[in-house]
Formats: sequence, structure tokens, C-alpha cells
Amino acid sequence: MKEIQECGADHCGENGEYHTVVYGGPIFKSPVHLQYGEEYVKI
Repeated sequence: MKEIQECGADHCGENGEYHTVVYGGPIFKSPVHLQYGEEYVKI
């Protein structure tokens, strides 16, 4: 948590730091294919 705070992020995720992505499941006709790119960090 100290490292998270030192980066300027809220360790509780109060500012939207943590996100969940659902890419497959029974509600989807087919899985969503994700393409990973560069990491973006706002400081």
C-alpha cells in the first residue's frame, strides 16, 4: 500500500484506480478479445 500511495494513487481506490473488466461469460455471444498496449500512469 505504501508503494501505491507513493505513486499518488488512493490505496482504497476512491478515485477509480481499480477497474474490473468482464470479457467472457454466459451473457456474451462470444468472448471479447482484448489487446494489451502500453501502461498509462497519471502522476
